Amino acid sequence: MTDIQDESTALIAVETLNPIEVFSTKGGLDPIIEKIKERVEAQDFDITTDQGRKNIGSYARKIGSSKKKLESMALELTQGWRDKVDAVNVEKKRMISEFDALRDKIKKPLDEYNAEQDRLKAVEQEALDKLAAVRSYIEREPSNANRTAEAIKTALNLSGELYEGFKWSEDFIDKAKVQHDKNIDALTVALASQEQYEKDHAELAELREAKAKKEAAEKKAEAEKAEKARAEQERKDGHEAVIAQMLSLSTAENVSITHSVQAGEWLDKLSRVFSRDWDEYRERASKVYEQIKSELEGKKLSLEKAEADFRDQVAKEQAEKAVAAERERVAKEKIKAEEIEAKRAADLENRVNIEVQVIDDIMMRLGLNSVESRNVISQAVEAIGSGDIPNIKITY
Repeated sequence: MTDIQDESTALIAVETLNPIEVFSTKGGLDPIIEKIKERVEAQDFDITTDQGRKNIGSYARKIGSSKKKLESMALELTQGWRDKVDAVNVEKKRMISEFDALRDKIKKPLDEYNAEQDRLKAVEQEALDKLAAVRSYIEREPSNANRTAEAIKTALNLSGELYEGFKWSEDFIDKAKVQHDKNIDALTVALASQEQYEKDHAELAELREAKAKKEAAEKKAEAEKAEKARAEQERKDGHEAVIAQMLSLSTAENVSITHSVQAGEWLDKLSRVFSRDWDEYRERASKVYEQIKSELEGKKLSLEKAEADFRDQVAKEQAEKAVAAERERVAKEKIKAEEIEAKRAADLENRVNIEVQVIDDIMMRLGLNSVESRNVISQAVEAIGSGDIPNIKITY
């Protein structure tokens, strides 16, 4: 069989091969596959170098090219060789599988490397997007009224942390610096503007607060002055009202007093009313007080005598009622005792009659008629009736 030759796009010189010998003979592909494997596995595929990665890609393509050429040879052979189609297809599938596996085997490190590079780029892009978004705070809130200097300082610190704390690659370091510089420029200007705004706002607030305190103090002074005048007028009006109240306590015309306790309560009320500080009304109030007090005390004395007489009469009537109640109680207890005794005698008579009937029935059923037998049965019935014998009783 012709040996394998070097080619730029394949690892085998297909035109030198005998298709029938390769595909119709069992194991005819084995030397070709083994030769290609030996050539591929003899290569030093260094994934860490650019040349090594290129070499991996080149051999993967050559394997694919070799596979396609052998596949084409097999197809051409089957067109004119129908009776051996199954054998050719089996070998073709095995060849495809072998070459695919070999290609994937040597290409796997390259695929993994590329996937890792894509992942790292995605991570860096995400970090770059976050860095670019830092200044969006002042873009979302263009008005100083909706910002704070503290939030802008936080954004500045965040930009520095994102830029300096991330390990940027050569492809991203320049982009990251551009975004960081834009953040510093925009946020520094915004911070100066915001600090001036907050300073002016604080000064204005202090002026407003001072004005409000002054106005509050003036209102308080006016209110205190008005309250003092009102209190003085109220004091004068109060004295006049209290004197009028004292006059209304006159027992002769305006107060309907029906017992001595009520009179005493009016005297206490009058005393409390008079105990206030009268100032210039003292003399006038004293005259009214003494007049009304004398009237109330006289009314109280007369009521106390009338109430004492009434209590004596009530006590006498209550004593008479107590005697009558005792007599009625004794009579009721006597009647009750007589009823209890009558019921007891009736129960006893009923009990004796039932027991005699029981004794007679027993003697008749047993055919007994002697006095001794009756005495024995009588004692037994009496014991049963008294409950001395368990599990048997007589219903009375």
